[in-house]
Amino acid sequence: MTIKRIEIMIGLILMAFSILILSIASQFPKGLGHDVGARFFPNFYAYLLIGLSVLYILTSLYKVREEEKKHGNKEWIKAIVGMICTFAYFFLMEFTGFLIATPVFLAGMMWIFNYRKPIRIIVFTALITAAIYVVFSILLKVPLPSGNLFS
Repeated sequence: MTIKRIEIMIGLILMAFSILILSIASQFPKGLGHDVGARFFPNFYAYLLIGLSVLYILTSLYKVREEEKKHGNKEWIKAIVGMICTFAYFFLMEFTGFLIATPVFLAGMMWIFNYRKPIRIIVFTALITAAIYVVFSILLKVPLPSGNLFS
């Protein structure tokens, strides 16, 4: 199966997922007055995903495959390793907590995808982790995982 067909299938799967989300969200209550209601955001993101899926399919149909010849299967391997690291991150977060797992995950992902400047990796991981912590934990009062290691 060619990469072009795989990309088209991925786009179609994402569209089907969006349609599933739209059908589930249609059962949510509508908003009253100035309230947007519970179905607004799922509908918004489902329609956005449908639009992006169409764009993805169109670009996969018309893009030049020079990068395939240049890189071969390395990019696919990086993507698979990135997905495995993401799953490992979720399990690691349960054990070590958000503040330890997130910088390790971000630094690892930056390294996997060939961003190899150590100072910038440290600065970006610290800034991104701090920003997420401030937004969710302090401003929105959403508890982030603290992990079992320190409790």
